[in-house]
Amino acid sequence: MTLDSLQRSLASACLDADLSDDVVRDLGGARSGWTLYREMVRRRFIDTIGESLPRSREALGPDGLARAVSRWLDRAPPTTRYVRELCLQFSRYLCDDPACLPADAPPWTLDLVRYEAAVMEAVIAEDPPPRSDLVALSMELPVALSTTQRFLRLSWSVHLPEATAERPCAIAVYRGPNDAVEALEFTPVAGDIVEALRSPGRTLGASIRDAIEHHRVEVDARFNESLAGLLGDLIERGLFLGGRRAH
Repeated sequence: MTLDSLQRSLASACLDADLSDDVVRDLGGARSGWTLYREMVRRRFIDTIGESLPRSREALGPDGLARAVSRWLDRAPPTTRYVRELCLQFSRYLCDDPACLPADAPPWTLDLVRYEAAVMEAVIAEDPPPRSDLVALSMELPVALSTTQRFLRLSWSVHLPEATAERPCAIAVYRGPNDAVEALEFTPVAGDIVEALRSPGRTLGASIRDAIEHHRVEVDARFNESLAGLLGDLIERGLFLGGRRAH
């Protein structure tokens, strides 16, 4: 058996919905041994994901998390080679298949899973590479966004553990200049502006104008002062790197 064949057989033994006779035959040895090995590996998946998503683990409960991870492994096993990315792939599956949630799971569980996965993404994201296209912010240019941030729209305020409530939230989960991961909640207008800027080529001015029109905001001195404060804060926090000059 080649190394590639061995790796495929080991993956099948651990990740297929059932341990097949063909896989046991290819690997050799007793079925009981491979059954035990399979259980150990799958338990490690459960523990790793629980450690990465601790509040979600609490919401799902130990048995609920184990069932959800087992269903994920059976139906859409991970494709990543990196342990740190397992919780990200699991969270995407869970959001696509909410039927695997326990019946008694809190109604905010999926939002919590998405939030904790975004925190992990911010933790493991690579630092922004040096760029030659950065200039000062301009209404006529797109904005260069930090690669260590994730934008989320939530139905529950799960980023506030002591005050989780059902209300629409737009937040950025980001790793700041000091490497601490934080969540910044936006006003409805600010959330629309930041979300629009995620679209390639979308200029700062167009994003602001659309948000103003959508929310029927009166543009006065108070609004302009608030907007200037928002842009300055986003630059200081490292979410905005500057304007992005066209090549």
